[in-house]
Amino acid sequence: MSCASEGKRRRAPSHQPRRASAATKLAGSRHMHRGGLPESRLRRVLAYISSHLDEEIRLRTLAAIADLSVYHFAKAFRESAGLPPYRFVLEARIRRAEELLRETEQPILQIALATGFSDPSQFARQFRRLVGTAPSDFRRGRGKVH
Repeated sequence: MSCASEGKRRRAPSHQPRRASAATKLAGSRHMHRGGLPESRLRRVLAYISSHLDEEIRLRTLAAIADLSVYHFAKAFRESAGLPPYRFVLEARIRRAEELLRETEQPILQIALATGFSDPSQFARQFRRLVGTAPSDFRRGRGKVH
């Protein structure tokens, strides 16, 4: 007898996100998994993000790089990266800022501008929200968040 005739339904297998090795290494993010964008397009988008963190990064530019409409790009990117594009870019900027705070003595204003923030207060707000400490405190502890 089949399961359907017994009144039981088969449960669909649960799909755990799979990690995309090349894209994960390129992005340096724990959020990456397979699905959404083909890996070659994802690599192009991630390379663009990484090399343009100091500039305004528009969704339509990323969509054009992936050769998709803005709607389809946003949906596919979220499926691939596990985050919406805006949040992914924000986290990439903060990761870059952490590196600069640890490894250089650049003023925080310069780091804010180098990571695409329009002013130091916006940078400090986002940094504190995502890292849990102010950029100046992070630098004093050289990256050790309490």
